[in-house]
Amino acid sequence: MSIPSRRICVGPLKSQCSHEYNLKKFNKEKATMMQIEITQKNMISLETLEEWMQGQMISLSALRQIDVARVHLSWSINESPAFKVEIHLVTPGPDFHSMGCDHTIVAAFTKAFDSIESKILHATQGRKKNARNKLIFRVRSPAVSRSGPMR
Repeated sequence: MSIPSRRICVGPLKSQCSHEYNLKKFNKEKATMMQIEITQKNMISLETLEEWMQGQMISLSALRQIDVARVHLSWSINESPAFKVEIHLVTPGPDFHSMGCDHTIVAAFTKAFDSIESKILHATQGRKKNARNKLIFRVRSPAVSRSGPMR
């Protein structure tokens, strides 16, 4: 049994989406739009669970601009652990993917969310580190001639 996905839009262009939700945690100073799609397979929709997941996805937008956040929840009677959560974030630049499996849907989502959050933090720290290394290289490079270091 598959339940259709829900689209939740956050930002100034809410009128473009079919379903609108009032999300209190949105930072109005950022003029970005984030679309959250939650799909479920073999599960019954729980409004409180979806609201919690939406809040978690919105908290990621403080780290990086997110255009679309796709969350897929599934339950399988034949697998152990039975719950699986897949998160796909569409961002300017590289997209981020994560998956979590556990015996409860909340634990599976938490694993996937923690994984994707660490990937985003690692990517942003890597860019800052590369920028710092380029700056240091530019400062030191005039002191080295092509024939060798100056004495």
